[in-house]
Amino acid sequence: MQRIAVFARNHAQYLVSACAVSDVDPSRLITFRSAVRWTRAKQALDEQKIAQVYLAPIGSRGIVEYEATLKAIVLNPDARDADVAKALDHALPETTGEGLWGKDGPEVKTLYTISHCRSLALPFPITLLQKASDGQPVSKDYGYSYVPVLELDGFASADSHPEEIAQPSLYFEGATRTIAINAYERNAAAREACVAHYGANCAVCGFNFGDTYGKIANGFIHVHHLIPLASVKKGYQINPIKDLRPVCPNCHAVLHMQTPPFAIQELTAIIKAKV
Repeated sequence: MQRIAVFARNHAQYLVSACAVSDVDPSRLITFRSAVRWTRAKQALDEQKIAQVYLAPIGSRGIVEYEATLKAIVLNPDARDADVAKALDHALPETTGEGLWGKDGPEVKTLYTISHCRSLALPFPITLLQKASDGQPVSKDYGYSYVPVLELDGFASADSHPEEIAQPSLYFEGATRTIAINAYERNAAAREACVAHYGANCAVCGFNFGDTYGKIANGFIHVHHLIPLASVKKGYQINPIKDLRPVCPNCHAVLHMQTPPFAIQELTAIIKAKV
């Protein structure tokens, strides 16, 4: 069953600030308030434990420009509760005076906490998102602040993406440290463009999931960023043909066993030397 994510709107300046916080510490929690009750999202989050959130600035023309990891949702929060106070400790300083708690504004129906907020190298229209309720695309004229959607293929939580394990051969259960090596690679449009150009065969070893597992795995492949993320400057516009290559999960993990990663040709030569 496909996982449920969330589409939400927020103020552009808040999203910029959230990205700045995540640039320094991706795992740091950031709490926002909403006057809409996120009931279905809360149910999905309770079931999944973690979810993706796609974010568009308020007033934008229906373009998703940011993504983040949704970590917690509190419905009908009471500012006097200790748990609510703790969640609000993670609010951005500029959001504390939003006036959602009393006479100056609408009642707060939801607190939602995110981490790993990042701007997308390739923003995409909200019409690419499908509503979880009926599978229909979100309307380009969608005017509400929130809707549960189906998680896009090619996206995954920065907290749990398998190829984000640092030194995958050297970790202990419960002590795995995740690193954000795929902030650009997870963009769905970039991934699709890469695979459309190169195909779904691994660029290193040639493995094809469809050939081995049949139709259930047709087209499945990871994508690898040729330029180390540390070398990518803010605002860099990704070129899916120049910058990405399709690779199988095994080769992807080995590519990142050193810093900077192995070159595609280098790892291919290592494999051939073993044959």
